Amino acid sequence: LASIFPSLFKRIAVKKQIAGFSGIDLLDIEELEKQIETMRTGQFSNKPETPKAKKHLIEQLIARGYRRGEIAERLGISRKTVYNILKPQT
Repeated sequence: LASIFPSLFKRIAVKKQIAGFSGIDLLDIEELEKQIETMRTGQFSNKPETPKAKKHLIEQLIARGYRRGEIAERLGISRKTVYNILKPQT
């Protein structure tokens, strides 16, 4: 398969490498998908941990090699919102 789809396998290898370098413990893909669906459907409450939960979810996707635009599309938010969530709080 690697000889038939070299670009696909290269992208998978890069995502694994990014995850290894990031130092973030990755969630299981099922748990990650569940959290994405929760965020998309607006089931996050207004609890104080909500901004941290959104940031954690975005960091998980970045660690898996997703680009900011892809993350925004998956979560149903704008790319600017992704950047704002990741921006350090002062």
